[in-house]
Amino acid sequence: MASKDRASGEDAVRAFFWPIHAVLHLSVWLIVVMFLSIVVSLTVAVALQTDKAPSRYMSDLVDYYLEQAPNKKAANDAAGISRALVFGWPGVAAALSDEAKPGPSLLGGAMQRSTQGQGRELILVTMHAVELLGVRLLLLFSALPTLGLLLTIALTDGLVARYVRRECGGHESATRHTRAKRLLNRGIVPMVAVVWLIVPARMSLALFFLPVAVGGAVLVWVMAKYFKKYL
Repeated sequence: MASKDRASGEDAVRAFFWPIHAVLHLSVWLIVVMFLSIVVSLTVAVALQTDKAPSRYMSDLVDYYLEQAPNKKAANDAAGISRALVFGWPGVAAALSDEAKPGPSLLGGAMQRSTQGQGRELILVTMHAVELLGVRLLLLFSALPTLGLLLTIALTDGLVARYVRRECGGHESATRHTRAKRLLNRGIVPMVAVVWLIVPARMSLALFFLPVAVGGAVLVWVMAKYFKKYL
């Protein structure tokens, strides 16, 4: 009896702190994605051997994704907020924007003096990588309603197929449900996080998310059809 009360108490505490737990996980995930996007962008900038400067390449990439945004003002705001979170210290952005002028603050002047030439170029690449992440996150969130509608339709149709299967005495298959769930959690979601948010390359939002949405809908349909527990 005491063990049951203790278990119920732990469940209540876990349910109470669930929002905080989710926010912490999301924050850590965003920090990791930002770090990886900066590392990949710097790697590409160093390996990119063209007539165009690496910072110019990243700036053009940001402009490319800004053109895809349904709300360009919101996309510009997202890029500005992302940049301010990392480079929003007094005078830092101004020092990087024009190396001919003296830094407007002690920190900005120190960064300006220590980031001449290639060093300044790498910092500008980092700044544009952070802006790019903000714009891509906004584009990702703008696609979520359509993705949610498609997954809801797939879930509903899958549950109907589950009902028909159970009424007709069809075979249970926990393996299919488990494999579809694992592929959704460890295949589709990481692919979106790694490819869309991290890789510094031009990708069309519609062309990228169409196969992702279709694949996710198929997996949700399989999970719903072969869900074994009673509803």
